[in-house]
Formats: sequence, structure tokens, C-alpha cells
Amino acid sequence: MTRATTWTNADGLVVGNGGNYPERVVAGVAEVDGGQKEARLYLDLKEYAVGAAATVAIPVGSIVKNVYLKVSETATSGGAATLAVGDGTLTWITAAQGAVANIVANTPIQALGTAAYTATEGALPPTVYAAGATLTVTVGTAVFTAGKATLVVEYV
Repeated sequence: MTRATTWTNADGLVVGNGGNYPERVVAGVAEVDGGQKEARLYLDLKEYAVGAAATVAIPVGSIVKNVYLKVSETATSGGAATLAVGDGTLTWITAAQGAVANIVANTPIQALGTAAYTATEGALPPTVYAAGATLTVTVGTAVFTAGKATLVVEYV
């Protein structure tokens, strides 16, 4: 919680003055079933410049099972904006998938990049991050003028 100002009394208690408003949580991890976890990162696409990135930390020893983008507001751009998700080596959501024309409200974007498991790949194993990793969402080509989405990363 945030306060406009705070002070500490003689007993060490921090006392807040002003409105007490909840902070805007833009990322979080929740345990959804047994040991399975789900990291979510809220993205307001117009907040990011070309080349700008947002990240999701993947803990050491995690196995990423699925990555997708849940779109809540259709994206727009004055140019050909793109969004890609990867770890620096492998790609989860490609720039072609994340093209402005594909980011449409209530239409999820399922990862189809080199690290993603798809029906056409047969028994491709999930990606194991033995040393941990950071998944990065990168804006390319042009800026977005609108669009909101949540990146969801499922892992164990």
C-alpha cells in the first residue's frame, strides 16, 4: 500500500498520512495446481518504445510448459509495430505472431516460436531452464498507440 507521506514515531511504528491506495500490480506468480506455477505480466503496449522490453524471471530448474498472450484491448500503431517474446536464445512468441494486426481483443496468441510446443512437433519436450532465465517481451519496428495484454508463462 502506498501513502502520500509517512513518519516514524518514538516506538519505531511507521505512520502514514494521506490516501491509502493499493499499488498497481503489473506482474506476479501464482501456484495454480500442485507444483505448477503461472507467471503473469500485464502489458500496456503504448507504454513501450521500439526496442523497449519487459521481463518475466524464470527460476533456476524450472520447466516452461506454455507461453501465451491474453489480449484484452486491440493494438493499434502508426506503423508496423511488433511484439516478440524470447529468452535471448529461443523464441516463444515470434514478431510475426505479435504483429499489430494479430493483437486483437479476446483473441489469445499461443506461442509458436522455436521453444514452443505445438501439435506439429510431436513429442518435443518442454523447455528446461537449468540455470534460470529471463523471458523478454520486446517491441520492434514501430511503437504501439494502443493495446493491452497479459503475458502468461506456465511452468513447474
